[in-house]
Amino acid sequence: MDVQTQATLHPDTRKYLDQMVAMMEQKKLPPLYKVEVNRRRALSKMLIASGNPPMTECDLVENIDIPVKSGTRPGRVYRGKSETGKDLPVVLYYHGGGFAIGGLDESEHECRAMAAETPAVVIAIEYRKTPEHPYPAPDDDCYDLLPWAKEHAGQYGGDTDRIILAGTSCGGCLATSTARRAVEQGGPEVRLVVAVTPWYDKTMSLPSVQTYATGVHLDLEEIEHYRDMYMPGGVDDADAYNSPAIFPALKGMPPHYILIAECDGVADDSYVYADKLKAAGVPVEVILGKGLIHAFTLMYHLIPVAKTYLPGIYEAIRNA
Repeated sequence: MDVQTQATLHPDTRKYLDQMVAMMEQKKLPPLYKVEVNRRRALSKMLIASGNPPMTECDLVENIDIPVKSGTRPGRVYRGKSETGKDLPVVLYYHGGGFAIGGLDESEHECRAMAAETPAVVIAIEYRKTPEHPYPAPDDDCYDLLPWAKEHAGQYGGDTDRIILAGTSCGGCLATSTARRAVEQGGPEVRLVVAVTPWYDKTMSLPSVQTYATGVHLDLEEIEHYRDMYMPGGVDDADAYNSPAIFPALKGMPPHYILIAECDGVADDSYVYADKLKAAGVPVEVILGKGLIHAFTLMYHLIPVAKTYLPGIYEAIRNA
């Protein structure tokens, strides 16, 4: 595996990383992935809230229960205001967090902004987490949201013929995994997948994981830790759903809008998978966030340049 030279961080990114290091040292916190998982979830929620993410006003925000094959999962519906009176596109949002942390509250600012600025009906799900529920439990819950939304999103003003799947980090892979299942099972139809810095290779076999193994927010050791909780069998558990970058893409997949962070250990996952989609005849738009780090859209209020990439996402959803 060739190790390339790291790209230069954008000044906004460098400032954010320096501030994070100083804050973690001041609070005497170890790297989060080394903290026991339940405490880690609480710390992650606290750290995101401490950044005072903007809560964009929406026409509707409602907590719901989503029936899935495993039981019931918490969900949240966000609706922007339709200026035309027409039904809005429906976005199913899958949050990031290595399949182990994150949730409805931690991603609320992302979902609010997407719902209001697109505008759209955004439905987020609190899928089951690892290590308590390893693969394929998170994927199963995320897929089960799709037929439910097809049947019920209309009651929230959503156009159920315009369903988009979106996610960040592991959530981007969950969106693609859900789309693949939908194609294989004959529906419901997905119009677009929006994948932000998606984690598409659980074998960690592509060069960028070594290029950015340390020092850019998401270290290789951390990625391996989350992979091993999600896939207890390790590389042997890799398949076309959890690692689409290393398997042939499926013809008939919906178009993909992929946003890559240049300084990210999983950057090559997106480049490789985009090439596989193109080879299968699937339309793909790839956008590079120069000098940015993994999951940068989650931190658009802390990394000012990150916000400039959001309008492209909203436009892609509007046009789907």
